[in-house]
Amino acid sequence: MWKRNNNVGIGLFVPKGSNQNGNLSIEGRARIDGDFSGSLFTESKFDVGKTGFFNGDADVDCAQIAGTF
Repeated sequence: MWKRNNNVGIGLFVPKGSNQNGNLSIEGRARIDGDFSGSLFTESKFDVGKTGFFNGDADVDCAQIAGTF
């Protein structure tokens, strides 16, 4: 049986105090602690930290939102 590997590394990290925008398709996890605007696709986990702000569309395997989405 095929099983997805969610133990891949971080493909995108936006640190607190920084801004990123665009339309991204990445391999690996995504972590937003700063500001991101645009669209994001990953077959892995997507995290928005307490200080994170995400404005856009996300097509992800699973999401954990502590900040603003």
